Amino acid sequence: MKASLLIRRYRFILFIFAGMIVGTVLFNIFIKLKITDADLLGNDYLAIYDSVRINGITVWKYVLKSRMKWLVFLVLAGITKIRIPIYALFTMAAGAGSGILISIMVLKYGLMGIAVFLISIFPQFIFYGIMYVLMLKIFIESTGLVGMRKNLIIAGIVIAMFIAGTYMEAFLNPIALKKMYMLIF
Repeated sequence: MKASLLIRRYRFILFIFAGMIVGTVLFNIFIKLKITDADLLGNDYLAIYDSVRINGITVWKYVLKSRMKWLVFLVLAGITKIRIPIYALFTMAAGAGSGILISIMVLKYGLMGIAVFLISIFPQFIFYGIMYVLMLKIFIESTGLVGMRKNLIIAGIVIAMFIAGTYMEAFLNPIALKKMYMLIF
């Protein structure tokens, strides 16, 4: 009984790790098809990376637009009857994407690939992770209108985490990645 409660409580953490395993396995299957040119950034772009100046505002607009689609999807999914399977599949897909990306980075850069992966997802995924956990709290664990005020506060925090995450992804992450790639090359 206690084990099933633990599994139920931490099921989304299990889903992300299961997704990472699936992503790694999928990558290892597809690597046999000679997909070795995969990288976080293209080879042509990496060749001129040290001289590239990134327009943060333009990147932020792009990131806001692309991440907003997923936020709207998750909010709309959260108000449906099938929200738990949708959130579970989304979590597994995010884990699978991470597993594939880790595998690509390790194949391309060896152990430094783990550092490239971590820098490519931090610091923005700290904010996105908190945002996602709070959305799970609102849509999965919430019970009706009883906690409406609390849910509105959490929704405000979700929006703040979304804005902070996209800002970090647009402004801090390119600088950190550039420094990392300069160390590698």
